Amino acid sequence: MNTLRTSLTLGVLIAATVSVGASDRDLYRTDFSDFGIGENQLVGTDSWEGTNVTEGVHGIDEGLVSGQGNTAYLGANEPEDGTSFVSVHRTMDELATDVVRFQAIMGITESVERGNDIFSFGFFNEDGETLGTIYFDTTLFDYGVWTGDGRDATYTGEDFLSDYIHTLTVTIDLRANVWSADLDGIPLFDEIAFTAIESKRNVAGVAVEWEILDTTFPGDNWLLFDDLSLAIVGEATASPEADRSALLIERLGDGSTLLTWSTRPAARYQIEYSQDGIMWRRNLLDQEVAADVSGGVAQYVDKTSVSVGQRFYRIVTP
Repeated sequence: MNTLRTSLTLGVLIAATVSVGASDRDLYRTDFSDFGIGENQLVGTDSWEGTNVTEGVHGIDEGLVSGQGNTAYLGANEPEDGTSFVSVHRTMDELATDVVRFQAIMGITESVERGNDIFSFGFFNEDGETLGTIYFDTTLFDYGVWTGDGRDATYTGEDFLSDYIHTLTVTIDLRANVWSADLDGIPLFDEIAFTAIESKRNVAGVAVEWEILDTTFPGDNWLLFDDLSLAIVGEATASPEADRSALLIERLGDGSTLLTWSTRPAARYQIEYSQDGIMWRRNLLDQEVAADVSGGVAQYVDKTSVSVGQRFYRIVTP
C-alpha cells in the first residue's frame, strides 16, 4: 500500500472576525474528528457507505494539513478488483427539495508513478440517481474543473491547484433547476442548468468519487476532503442560538487571543472557532463560560491560537 504524501498546504487563511451564525439549517456536517485513523476508516462510520470498502482506497488521516486535524481521503491505493470507479457517499436523514448548499475543503495530489484520474463531488436523489456533478480532472489535456448535468460534461474554464487546499461551495436551486459554484470565492459557474435527466429533483445525499481512466495503470493520485456540510438555505437552526452581543477580539503579545463580550445575567456561553468560517468547532479547553448572576462582561483567552495564523470566533448560548 502507498503512504499518503503530506505535501498539501493550506490555501487561504481567513482573518479572525465575528459571526452570529448563518441562516442555513444543516442536514449534515462533519470534520471527521470522531472517525478512527487509518485505511478503510471512512466507510462504515457515521452512515458513510461506498465501494471497495476494504481495499485501502479510502480512509482518515491526521496531520495532512497543519492545524486541520482529521481529514478524509479517497484514492492513493489501487483497487483490488480492477474497477474503473470508486465511490464513497453519505445519504442525509432528510430530503432537500428547495435550495441546498454544499461546502467542503478539498485538495488533490497528482500521481507520481502512474496515470492521472478524475475526482468528483456528485449529488444524488432519493432513487440514487446522480443529478449533477463537479469534476476535478487531473489529466494533461483536460485538466481543470468540469460540470456534469447527468448527460454531458462541460469545462467551466477554471482550473485548480494541485497540492493545495481549496474551499468548494455549491448552491443548488432544485425548484428552478439551476446551480452555482465557486472555488475559494472565484465563480466556477453561475445559475446554469443543474440536471438534464428526467427524474425526481431532490437531493438525498452527496457522493465523493474517483474515476480511474486506465484500470491497468491506475493513478496513485488522491483527493483530500474535510469540513463537509450540506444545508438547506434560509432555514435558521433554532439551537444553538447565536448571542447578539458585540464580541471584541484582541491578539495578545504572546500570540494568544483575548475574547471579550457582554453577558446576560447567569447565562452560559460556549466559544466556537473556525479556520474557514464554515466549519465551527467546540474543542477549546474550558470553552464553556458561565456569566455572573448580575451579568456584565466575560473574557476568554484562546492560547491555542499561538500556533495558527488567523481564526474566526463566535459566542453561542447552548
